[in-house]
Amino acid sequence: MARGRCPCARIGHELGRAVRSPEGRPGGPSQGRCADAGPDAGSPATSAGRDAGSGAVLVLAVVAVALSLVLAAGLVGSAHVAAATASTAADLAALAAAQHAAKGGAEPCTQASVAARRNGALLTSCTPGSTGDVTVRVRVTSGVGHADDAARAGPRHPTSPVGESAIQFRR
Repeated sequence: MARGRCPCARIGHELGRAVRSPEGRPGGPSQGRCADAGPDAGSPATSAGRDAGSGAVLVLAVVAVALSLVLAAGLVGSAHVAAATASTAADLAALAAAQHAAKGGAEPCTQASVAARRNGALLTSCTPGSTGDVTVRVRVTSGVGHADDAARAGPRHPTSPVGESAIQFRR
């Protein structure tokens, strides 16, 4: 910045130089620039003073975005875990009920309910079939909502190749 006379001729200082108050303190009432000058007048330090704290605002914005992304990833992960739990519980509940029915037990849905509950799910429906198969529906409730899944299991189909297990899992 070129040195010249300040528009405040009555103070009589040059632009870019320190101003001393009548008491001898630096700055004085004009704080290093002419009191009559506009916001763009004075030393370059005055415009930097207006930007003070803008870095903190930028950092806070970046942190807020990062926290939002972490929260979203957590919610998606929780939903995925709930869906996987529902799938596992439905599979095992259907297998337990079909195995119970294959052994001649009454009420295979009771076994399905126990198996679903042990795997963190609630049995919402159970339908034993006429051929010994059982279809179940389960629900898993989590912090982001609920996940439903269904599975069916039963004895080997008569046209299945020899060597397959007596209990088959069919979706």
